[in-house]
Amino acid sequence: MHFCVYLFVDIRSIDSLTLCFKLLLGNYGCALSDSEEAIKLSPTNVEAYYRAAKASYSVNKLVEVKAFCEKGLDQDPDNEELKKLKKQIDCQISELQQREAQVSKALKTAKVMHLAYVCRIGWIGKSK
Repeated sequence: MHFCVYLFVDIRSIDSLTLCFKLLLGNYGCALSDSEEAIKLSPTNVEAYYRAAKASYSVNKLVEVKAFCEKGLDQDPDNEELKKLKKQIDCQISELQQREAQVSKALKTAKVMHLAYVCRIGWIGKSK
């Protein structure tokens, strides 16, 4: 019985090491799917949430990064790596939302100015 438990721990260590290498080698898609599989097998595995978050971050899936961080922090609220990554992602998401708002405002202003220009050209053209 004890042999099986030790074997299971060794296999988990090897899987963890494999995930780490996949992240280091830049195989983010594979690392992400492996992390998600590890989460399915062990929903309390905080390291799997962290690796899933890192893999998602590497492919610029910010919403997924935040979700993995939050789920990992649900399991271990004191995990400093997840806290740090979540704070970083929250800042990036906030900056992205601010930029999107600025672009949206600029587009609205440009549309109004274009409409005013078209109306003025039309009005000037009719008066001649």
